[in-house]
Amino acid sequence: MNLPRPDPRRNWIVSSVLLALGTAGCGETDSFRSESLDGGDPRDEIAARDTPRNGSRGEVTHELLLEIPEDHGGRRQWLRDRLKKQLKDDYDIPLPKATEEDLRKGAEIWSLLCLGCHGEGGRGRRALSQMLPVQPGDLTDPARHAFFSEQAKLHIVAEGSPGTPMFGWKEILTEENMRAVVAHLATLVRSELVTPEREKSKAAPVEPKEGDR
Repeated sequence: MNLPRPDPRRNWIVSSVLLALGTAGCGETDSFRSESLDGGDPRDEIAARDTPRNGSRGEVTHELLLEIPEDHGGRRQWLRDRLKKQLKDDYDIPLPKATEEDLRKGAEIWSLLCLGCHGEGGRGRRALSQMLPVQPGDLTDPARHAFFSEQAKLHIVAEGSPGTPMFGWKEILTEENMRAVVAHLATLVRSELVTPEREKSKAAPVEPKEGDR
């Protein structure tokens, strides 16, 4: 499997993590509004820092950063609309069905490259992720998982997510390996089990309290 190993590629991974934690994070737009030391617009500095270096996030400009909403929900909606325009008819085309080997490979890549920020289970509750200017979302949330198409998820893995420390991996992972990561994402989603007790509690009428009558 073509994965980064402790060789010169490892330096790429280390520098990428440092980039996410330090110079590359563009975070919430409130951070753009602090005053620059040299009197210039700090958003221009952030846009300059956010250009692809060791990883790839596509072309990130001052104007693009200003478009990105501050809240997580708004940012996700903005990104989905952007990806639909970019991918056009390809947006809803499903990826090839993952094999057992794809899932094994995706889990190995996740442990090597993604776990540090997103956590082993995908909830993002890690000491490292708490240091990021934009916290990783809960990838186990079924609604969040369904929000983006498979092609959109592949694009995010490849190109990164503008306005966040998430950079793209297309310069180090093959498309086959990136598809394996997308396949692994589906295994992290928690199931919403409907137990008889929960179903009964939903169906049972709620009796008004004495003070509500």
